[in-house]
Order: sequence, then C-alpha cells, then structure tokens
Amino acid sequence: MAVGGVKGGGKRGGVGGTGGAKGASGAGKSFRVEGNEGVGKTESLVGASRAAGSASVDPVTTSLQQIAKDLASGAISSKSEATKQAVQTILQKKGMLGKNGKSNKKLVEQIADTLEEDPRLAAALERTWSRAGK
Repeated sequence: MAVGGVKGGGKRGGVGGTGGAKGASGAGKSFRVEGNEGVGKTESLVGASRAAGSASVDPVTTSLQQIAKDLASGAISSKSEATKQAVQTILQKKGMLGKNGKSNKKLVEQIADTLEEDPRLAAALERTWSRAGK
C-alpha cells in the first residue's frame, strides 16, 4: 500500500508534474490588466441594470422603489410593513409563493422578521428606507 492510500506512479511537482498551471487550459492562470483599464474605475464594473437612467429596469426593482416612496410619503405606516411588502413583492415576482394565502403570509412574516432581527440586515434595511426619503 502506498503512503496516503494513493496508488499509481507519475511525477509529483516540478515542471510537468501535478501542481501549477499548465498548457492552454486556462485553469489557475492569472490575467494582467494593461494600462489604466479597470483599475479604480467602478463604472466599468456596474452592469446595465445599475446604470443611471437605464431604460431596462427590472419589475422587482421598480416595485421596491415604489414601496420605498410609499414609506417616505406616509402611505405605508411603518418600516416593518414596508419590509413585509418588499419580501412579498420579491417572492411574487420570482414565482416563489404558492396558492395558499395563509402559508404565504406566514412565510413572508418569517422572512421579514429574520431580516429585521439580524443586525447587519436590519442596518441595510434602515439605509434603504432612509434613502427613500431623499
């Protein structure tokens, strides 16, 4: 029996061995950025859906923006209610809600409660709702 339970021969390490990037496969290779392309330019990393004035905004984002506006205007009474509406909107648009209204409501409430109880997620929600007022 071989040490470590590996049978078979072959070179290990070194040139042509089992380690390191080889050939034209591209696995494990790093690529170099030439000039100033990409370095410090966040606008090149932002997709079309995030671009300012983008013509194609997805329906989930549109719905969530409306919820945020409604919260800022007072149409939605609390941040908790806005969070529940946001969760429900996302689940509906993604087709993840079933036919049973009671179980859907319970699922939405559980997810919203989880979002509000987690300090990191609660802070993100707070930032989102505070931006809606601006």
